[in-house]
Order: sequence, then C-alpha cells, then structure tokens
Amino acid sequence: MTGLTAATSFIVRIYRYDTKDSHQLTGQVETMDGCNKREPFTDSDELAELLRRSLAKQGRRRKKTPAMPENIEDR
Repeated sequence: MTGLTAATSFIVRIYRYDTKDSHQLTGQVETMDGCNKREPFTDSDELAELLRRSLAKQGRRRKKTPAMPENIEDR
C-alpha cells in the first residue's frame, strides 16, 4: 500500500469575465495550505499555470504518510 496524500484545495475568485471571449477573465487564486497567499491572473492560461505551479510546489514539500499495516495487530 502506498502512502496517503492530502487533497489540494484552491479558492478561485473571478472578478471579470468577457462574455464574447471566454479566454479573458480576471481574478485571484488562493491555495488552501494555510499560507494565505493570493496570486492574480488575467486570462485562463495564467490561471492554469498558477494551479499547475502550486500543485508542483506542494508535491515537492508534501511529506507522505507512512502506509498503514495490512493487519492492525502488526503495530
């Protein structure tokens, strides 16, 4: 059995959205990891890059939980 990992959560706030060009939107991304860091974006490509970068950073610093034994009595 592999180690357990925590789910990554984000708050994505969209403040402006162009109904004629769905690629154009403005907002902020906040990673729910306790650091209260918010990063702005001005289009969907920037949003995707912020999410990708945040996931990569968390993957590097996340510690894996040891696997649970198959039999609880093994502890």
